[in-house]
Amino acid sequence: MRGVLQRFARSREFHTPWPNRPRLEVLTYLDDKEHKKVFPSDRSRRLPSAHVVRSSPLPRFRAPICDPIFHWRALRFHRSCHGLGLERVSSEVNQELFNPWSASKFLSIAFAAQSLRESGLGLHTTVKGLALGDLVSLVCCYDKSRAYGRVEINSNSVANYFHSLIGPDSPTTLLQKRLGLSSKHCFETTYQTSWRQDPALPLPRGLKTARGRKGGYKKMSLEALTEGLRFCLSELHPDDLEILLYGASESQWYPETFAGARTEMGGLSSDPSIYFQSALNISEVERNSRGRWRIFSKSGFGPATSDRDNEFVIAGYLYLPVFEENDESVSDHSREFIVAARLDGRGLPDSQADEIFAKNLKRLVESL
Repeated sequence: MRGVLQRFARSREFHTPWPNRPRLEVLTYLDDKEHKKVFPSDRSRRLPSAHVVRSSPLPRFRAPICDPIFHWRALRFHRSCHGLGLERVSSEVNQELFNPWSASKFLSIAFAAQSLRESGLGLHTTVKGLALGDLVSLVCCYDKSRAYGRVEINSNSVANYFHSLIGPDSPTTLLQKRLGLSSKHCFETTYQTSWRQDPALPLPRGLKTARGRKGGYKKMSLEALTEGLRFCLSELHPDDLEILLYGASESQWYPETFAGARTEMGGLSSDPSIYFQSALNISEVERNSRGRWRIFSKSGFGPATSDRDNEFVIAGYLYLPVFEENDESVSDHSREFIVAARLDGRGLPDSQADEIFAKNLKRLVESL
């Protein structure tokens, strides 16, 4: 019966994140083929911290040597007694607009959160007893074992739901005005969800400004993704930011294992890709941070077609503190930064492009 939440019984085969164009090959880094993803030992829902105050400037940035099909942009954080400073670095001389695929979903959630706030609500809201925070986690971790009524819900359809909550301004207007981007940027999408695939989740009670489902297309730059994450960290209500990063505080669904994947933390912590993790010596990071490190990310993939090549996209915020045994922070060794990157596959097999994307991201993260 519509309106009743239920679980689908499914085999434990690995999920396919893009149902409209099934990708038969499970990729090493994008899909965590070997199930290597790990989570911090400290599971507290801490927000980006201001306690790591640097007493010296950031080391001079030296741009890595990367493959020409790899493009990136980063924001380096410098917290001091004078406040938060940002250093913007990029491989691009001229901005190129592209389809960010699923990497833009965190912006749909963030803009929806602000629309909810304008109606006196937030991401803590429930719909028919279902926490929006669990839907946030579903978008990020690609759980395909859920349904609303008789209609399966997946990352794309739920991202489309959040996108429909945005209003009264259009997503494109918000993208341009709140992030200070050019008028060439566009953010109208249904995330490839047809009317038949739409589970018709009800609007949160009291929401007054939703524009509803609108078609269109997405064209963004790497700047849109980095500034979008910066916007989330600095402008979202703290309660909404916590849910975006970690999911619902009292989850009905997570953490658990589903369809062969583990999500021990929700929200942007649960992105199945391991690009950033693989760029680090994660055991050393765990030890130096005393389990307080964080990787929040959203990946996207565009399959090759007759008129375009395959594309890999990711946006992430990394918080890598260093603590001494007495729990005092070693601020000058800590790092905090935002990264957005994409790779144009140019006819390469998905598995090879996945490896190249991971290799270049490692070079970039090491330089940061």
